[in-house]
Amino acid sequence: MEGLTTEEVVALAEFFADPLEARQFLVEAGLPGADLPWSTHSPRVFWTAVSDLLVAGVASDGRERLLALVRKRSPANGLLAGSRAGGSRGKAVAAGPGYWKVPIRPTLFVGREVLLAELAAMAAPTGHDMASVVALVGMGGVGKTALAAEFAHRQRHLFDVVWWIPAERAELVSGHLAALGERLGLPASTDPHGVFWELHLRHLRWLLVLDNAEDLAALDPLRHWDRLGRLLVTSRRAGWDSVGTTVKVPTLARTASVTLLAGRLTGADPQAADTTAELLGDLPLAVEQAAAFCGQSGTPLVDLARLLQERLDEAIELGTVADRAGVTVATLWETSTRQLGDNAPAALELLELLAVSAPEPLPLDLLDGRGDLLGEGPLARAVSDRMTWIRTVATLVSSGMADRDATAIWSHRLVQASTRRRMGQTRQHELSAVLLALLRADLPGGIDTHPADWPRWRVLLPHARAVLNRASSPLAPPRLARQAGPWRDSRERWWRRVVPFLVTEPSAPSALTDLEWLHVQAATYLQVQGQAAQAEPLARQALALVEAGHGRDHPAVADTLNGLAAALFTLGSDEVAPLLRRALAIDEAAYGPRHRAVARDLTNLGSAVRVLRTDPAAARPLLERALAITETVHGPDHPATATCLNNVAAALYDNGQAAEAAALYRRALSVTESACGPDHPDVAVCLHNLALALAKQGQRSTATTLMERALTISRNTLGENHPQSGAIEIHLGAAAKESSRFSTWLF
Repeated sequence: MEGLTTEEVVALAEFFADPLEARQFLVEAGLPGADLPWSTHSPRVFWTAVSDLLVAGVASDGRERLLALVRKRSPANGLLAGSRAGGSRGKAVAAGPGYWKVPIRPTLFVGREVLLAELAAMAAPTGHDMASVVALVGMGGVGKTALAAEFAHRQRHLFDVVWWIPAERAELVSGHLAALGERLGLPASTDPHGVFWELHLRHLRWLLVLDNAEDLAALDPLRHWDRLGRLLVTSRRAGWDSVGTTVKVPTLARTASVTLLAGRLTGADPQAADTTAELLGDLPLAVEQAAAFCGQSGTPLVDLARLLQERLDEAIELGTVADRAGVTVATLWETSTRQLGDNAPAALELLELLAVSAPEPLPLDLLDGRGDLLGEGPLARAVSDRMTWIRTVATLVSSGMADRDATAIWSHRLVQASTRRRMGQTRQHELSAVLLALLRADLPGGIDTHPADWPRWRVLLPHARAVLNRASSPLAPPRLARQAGPWRDSRERWWRRVVPFLVTEPSAPSALTDLEWLHVQAATYLQVQGQAAQAEPLARQALALVEAGHGRDHPAVADTLNGLAAALFTLGSDEVAPLLRRALAIDEAAYGPRHRAVARDLTNLGSAVRVLRTDPAAARPLLERALAITETVHGPDHPATATCLNNVAAALYDNGQAAEAAALYRRALSVTESACGPDHPDVAVCLHNLALALAKQGQRSTATTLMERALTISRNTLGENHPQSGAIEIHLGAAAKESSRFSTWLF
């Protein structure tokens, strides 16, 4: 059966501007059409659909009856008045939708307008002799097939032939092309060259879509010298640049994911839609699957969002998409995973390691030279040989199950969930232990005093949290009930949230297991970065682990008590002093009264009772004793001594002795600059403290200069949004006005 030519579709769209009139016209012609879509933006959609019905054979001689009726209505319409020469060789025949085999377009298509515009530009004539090739590349479920189908439907007016070819198996591609040959009137045995020759003789504009091509071999029968031809490929595999243009298809933008959910589920809660989209990583198939599950089962979207948060690995099998029978996010990558296991076991093991990591990029150099920590499997052998390692990473990325940049590799959160689901709990625990060992070997300690180490912690912190979240904890951390102190609503509260002279580093990190160490260090990093609320639960978990592993009176417990106290101190809790007194008792019993650990406990306890005002009179003796021990143990020019000097000076400042405080602050500044360099954040603290003391004495100009330098250092090292930077900025403004605005009990 013949459909309408492109020219006839355009003419009918111009002739019938009203949908009711167009549908009545079809009734008069004896053709069905009441349910066909009408687009005010492009009535061509309607007449293209009519052409599809004619091709499908809805009525014998339907095309002739339709054109005869329009000639009767408008004899002067030259285009519609003529008849089309059909099918003869050597004559230009515009088949329009007459040669059309494309899946039904998505009923709700969102978020790909930019990509569609790019494809439309690529579909324009290029002047080259060869048919142009464009490959849509992306992970499974990202919507490559839907994008190709939408493009074919929108751009069908540009082509006389649009043909869809399933390309998973390269050896079957020629057979699918032969089916097009039969529609052209060729024998069933015609080879691809014969089909393309027929298209060329008829001067037909053609678009072939190769869906889900696994490798370049699928393209071999289709590359042809014909400037009127276009090849659109969809593939999970990379490497199509050698034959054409590659377009990377990303996941949906969040707004598009939410729109898709809202379009499928009337009245869906917007926040639940946003949460669901985030947990599903904005993967179109997963979003469609979630909407289908809620629609089919009546489950509120908010309930599904909660289930995805708690049990993602199991929830990804819920729901089915109408046009993807038997395919869910849980099964989408089974074939690719099986192929990796058969052909590249090291790549599969790398994928499994990524599955227990965070979705954020994992630095590739985390594995460099650490084959001994990876066990005895294929991945351990791969990282030991540079060539094998490069091939392993390349194989995983080319499979479409991971992506990379120059330094890191990552996998989509749903690929991770699917991989974990296949792995089982035992394998997950094994690889979590491997990741834990890698992090312990790589992450630096000394976080308090080495800002140069913070970037590495920033990159690896998500993976550390993934390990800690998966680890079994003997204590579920309670929520901290923040205490209401007299200073909580003061504008100086920002400064008390960053007390950098609380010592949080453990005195003997080697005594801790990997899991204990990671809890302690992650909490310390978060505390240093001004995120005490996030540090506090990790510090509580660290304490529970250390107590369980070493006993309640072990010095490692005292270390962990100090770390927890630091977070609670920043949050203004009244738990701080009891925790620090317990730590002091443990260390004095273990080391005697003049050990550096005892000095640390005294420093922290003195700072806490001074700033939190729980026992201000006791603060100075504690801090002076800590200074005496520290000078004896470390000497007068050690950073720990500067810490003690600052805290003793703060106690003097509180007592109204600004001049004496300024002298100690100057000494602390000198020691800190010599030990840490002029741009260390602790230097900013010393400058700030000295400025306070000088401003108290009326030296506002000098105080302002010092405070400005402190603010510059703090912003450069900690960032503008860090509480320390905010506090210095507040006090800089006060120094420029009058010194009396400073609180007498800030250090």
